[in-house]
Amino acid sequence: MIFSNLLRPVHDETFCSWVTRCALNHRVEIITESDLIDWDSCTSRKQLFCPDNLGMEFDFSDSQGGRIASLMRLNIVSTHNIFRPASDLLLAINYRTAFCHRCIESDVTLKRYPSWRKSWCYVTHPYCSEHRCLLSHIRDCAAIHKQWWAFTKGDLGDYLPGRNCHRSHGLPSNRSRAWLTLRVQSWIESLQRSSRTVLPSTSNHVKTEDLIRVIEQVIRLLLAPRTDRDNPGLARTFFTIKPAVIVHKFLDLQARLEYGAPNSLPYERMSALLLLGLIFKLFTRAEISLLKRLVSAADFELPGSMYELGALTAIPVAHHEYDELRIRFSCPYEITAYLGGFLHGLLGGVSAWDCFRKNIDPNFP
Repeated sequence: MIFSNLLRPVHDETFCSWVTRCALNHRVEIITESDLIDWDSCTSRKQLFCPDNLGMEFDFSDSQGGRIASLMRLNIVSTHNIFRPASDLLLAINYRTAFCHRCIESDVTLKRYPSWRKSWCYVTHPYCSEHRCLLSHIRDCAAIHKQWWAFTKGDLGDYLPGRNCHRSHGLPSNRSRAWLTLRVQSWIESLQRSSRTVLPSTSNHVKTEDLIRVIEQVIRLLLAPRTDRDNPGLARTFFTIKPAVIVHKFLDLQARLEYGAPNSLPYERMSALLLLGLIFKLFTRAEISLLKRLVSAADFELPGSMYELGALTAIPVAHHEYDELRIRFSCPYEITAYLGGFLHGLLGGVSAWDCFRKNIDPNFP
C-alpha cells in the first residue's frame, strides 16, 4: 500500500478511524469530511437491517467503502491485510463504542485527534492492555462521530452497574481486578499465534482451533441475553446486583448465543473473562485467593466447585435445548476430560466422558 500524501495508520487502528483522520487533516487533500457522509449513512442502514455485518471498521469493500478506497488510490487486498480484525468474535456495530479514555487523551495530546483501536471491537478485549483499565463506553453515538465523542462526551473510567443500590454495585476497580482479567485476555490473544497449544496446568497439546471454539461457546453462554422468557448468562448477573436489561425478542438458543456476546458492555465481558479464567484453570492458587478476596469484598461469592460453576453457567438454557447444548460442547477427548467437572454441571448431569463418547466415538453402543 502506498501512503504518499496520506497519514500513516497507527498500531491496531481501524480502517474507519484512519480514513477519518485523513479526511479531517488539512494537509491531506485527496479526501475530505464530506466524502464520508454517504459512507456513514450506509453504515447506519447496515446496523438497522444487517446487524451481523462487519461495519465501517472492517467492511471497506462495499460500494461506499470501495468508492473511498478508489478515491484514495488504495489497493483493496493490501488494505484488507493491514486493517483486518485479529478476532472473529466481534462486538455488534452499535456496541463498538468501548474505548480506553487514557489512549484517547494521549492521542489528542500527541496527534491532535484520537485513533480507534481494532482491539476495542473484540468481545474478548474488555481491558486496555497498555493502561490496564476497563474500557469506557459511549451511548447513542453515530459511528462517524465516536472518535471525537470519546474525548468530549464519553463516560470516563469504569462502568458501574447498579450504582444507586444500597450494597456494593460490583467488583471494585483496582489492580487486582485488572491483573486477573488481563491474565485471561492475554491468554486468549496468545492463542492466535500457533496452530497447537498446551492446556493450562497440563502438558497436553490440543489443536488451537478446537480450544478457541470451546472458549467462544463458553463466552457466548456466559453473556447470553435476558429475554421475556429466558434467564441471562452468568456474566451479566454474577458480579452485580443490577438486573440485566431485557431483550424483548423471541430468540431460540442459537439466536441468544449469537446475540448476547456481541451486544455486551465492558463490565459484563470482564466478568465473563474472570469466570473463564476459573473454568480453564488459568489462575494459580494465589490468584484464586486474590479473586476470592476481591469478590468477597464486593459482597459476592464464587461457586464452590467446577460442577456448581457449570450448573450456574447452564441457567440460560431451557430443558428442551440441552440436546443442542451437548452438540455445541462436543469436542476432542483432551479438552472434554480437562473440563470434566464443569461440563458435568453444564450438561445437566451427563458426565463429560459419556458426552464425549456419545458425540464422537463411533464405537459407542
